[in-house]
Amino acid sequence: MTDSDPQRLQSLWRAVLMQIVMDAMRDRPSDPTRERVASWEAKSWLNTQGEDFEIVCSNAAVDPRRVARWWKAFKENPEPPKNVMDLMAHLGVYRVRRHGGRPNDQRAA
Repeated sequence: MTDSDPQRLQSLWRAVLMQIVMDAMRDRPSDPTRERVASWEAKSWLNTQGEDFEIVCSNAAVDPRRVARWWKAFKENPEPPKNVMDLMAHLGVYRVRRHGGRPNDQRAA
C-alpha cells in the first residue's frame, strides 16, 4: 500500500480503530488469556488517549473527541451497540444514509 492510496489507508486505520473498540467492549472472564489481554490493552489505550490515539483517529478521519465521548459513556453504561454498523455510525466512522443502503464513507457531522 502506498501513499497514493489514501482511501485504502483510511480504511485500514478505521479497521484498526474498530478492532480496538471491539476489544475494549469485550469483558468476559471466560475469554482466553490472549483476548483478556487484548481487552485490557484496548481499554488502557482508550483511557490514556495519548499521542497514538490522536494519530490513529486522525488517520482514520474520525474525531478523537467523539471517540473519547463514546468511551466515557460506554464505561458509565456498558450497553453494547445493536450492531457494528450502529457503533461505527455513532463513532463517526461512517454515516448511514437515511434512505438505507450502504454507508456513506464520510465522517458524520
